[in-house]
Amino acid sequence: MGGFSPCDIGHEPAMGDNNGALLKELLKGSGLIEPYVLEQVATDSDRLHISIDRALQLSGQIPDAALSMVLRTLQMVQSNRISINAASRALRLANRENIDVEEALSILKDLHKTTTAVNTLGNTLTKLLLSAGIINDAQFGRAIATSTQTGIMIGRMLLLNKDINLKTLSAAICACLMLKNNEVEFKEAVEALKLASKRSMCFEQALFERGIFKQPRAYAVSLGDLLAMAGIISEMDLLECRELEIAKEKDLSQTLLEQGLVTREQMEIIVQVQGMISNQDIKPFMAVSVLRRTLKQGVNIFQAVSDLKEIEKNIAAATSKEQTKIGELLVAAGCLNRDDLKVALAKQVADDGIKLGRILLQMNAVTEKALFNALRLQSLIKYKCLTVTLAVKILGEASKQDEALENTLARMNVYMPPAMQWFWV
Repeated sequence: MGGFSPCDIGHEPAMGDNNGALLKELLKGSGLIEPYVLEQVATDSDRLHISIDRALQLSGQIPDAALSMVLRTLQMVQSNRISINAASRALRLANRENIDVEEALSILKDLHKTTTAVNTLGNTLTKLLLSAGIINDAQFGRAIATSTQTGIMIGRMLLLNKDINLKTLSAAICACLMLKNNEVEFKEAVEALKLASKRSMCFEQALFERGIFKQPRAYAVSLGDLLAMAGIISEMDLLECRELEIAKEKDLSQTLLEQGLVTREQMEIIVQVQGMISNQDIKPFMAVSVLRRTLKQGVNIFQAVSDLKEIEKNIAAATSKEQTKIGELLVAAGCLNRDDLKVALAKQVADDGIKLGRILLQMNAVTEKALFNALRLQSLIKYKCLTVTLAVKILGEASKQDEALENTLARMNVYMPPAMQWFWV
């Protein structure tokens, strides 16, 4: 966005600071504009001393009709007719389905059940964050007050207040879900969360590094992960829904509907696709493509599956089991010299009790970071979340930048379920 000239500015009265802040929060939750674009618009607004709505209009980043709908919704929030959270959900649905915001509110009202999320001192998420020293009492109090006033979940409120970052929120919500399923003790969760926040890593990796990661009884791609992988919802949407799932004790599918992230018709297709995965008719990475084609492009589900099965046959024919081995992945991504791999394999034969990765590290043939990244990607291949071709590309990108896998995935705008990356532990 190149900004705009002062000569473009009219002489409309400026929107008050409080109303401007409300408008920003509404736009952040609506998905109508990318966050970085909104920040640039806000910067232009301050620089040119004009209201944010006027800056948006001049920027051309949002159609006039959509902006008018947003401002109309903002008036409903200001008059206490609806919460800002309900307003954001309605705008999301209205934009996606090309309907009026009033109609969207009516649809969401019909979907919404009578249960409500209650933020209390006993809330698991905040207890974890406070116990880990990630937030203090003042930050907690501010988030609670604003969350109660606006209806925004407390995790997202802490994020908006910049008290925590997205990775920390993701780790904390993962910890909550593991506690709920009795997969980790509270004290262990607190210590792992401290490490995850400090080192900017996922919760599973923190558990692994503390030597307390336990393999789940069964691995399966969850509904939320599947939709995030397909780009139907964002990672932030997924975290907010999971927080609501914990707080309200509702199914994620109901939460997705109530939040206006999917329609009932779309949910029916999603359930069909999940069934195909369960029946092993299609692999998870194929399901991702099916969802993109059906929900975003309007292709018939059976046509989308048929087309992709042909593509999958070609992928399978071009991929050997040898290519999925850890050494081959590292060589293909440029992280390991083939001669070094041959030496390491010879040593492994001599003492087959030693894992190849350990030998490569002892030889200084590969970095620890590259090896861990490769092992996590190999796990995603094993659970059919990722093709070998894409795994090699991601591993190569991570190696070039000498960065952790999470950073590379974020930079490439690729979401992969963290829980599916640790089968090798």
